[in-house]
Amino acid sequence: MNFGEFVFHTTFDSDSKLTFKPIKGALGTVETVDYKKVEIAPNAYILFWQEKDKTTVTGYWNFQKQVVYSNVTLPDNTFLNLKGNLRPLN
Repeated sequence: MNFGEFVFHTTFDSDSKLTFKPIKGALGTVETVDYKKVEIAPNAYILFWQEKDKTTVTGYWNFQKQVVYSNVTLPDNTFLNLKGNLRPLN
């Protein structure tokens, strides 16, 4: 995921676990989380999870259009609205 100032490498380990690794920017640490998803259109999902530090993430991931919108609430109650691109890594 590339949000400009923040970039993450995300892998889906299973249908309920994902691992993200910050590549650019000071947001988060490497972590594997349990996530839930709802498919709202072909290859388009709402994903949500909570991290160990109580950060919560809800996002719209459209794999067909390669776009992601994320709403993040940090432990200090800072609220971030991010829009970025998805790009598969081979």
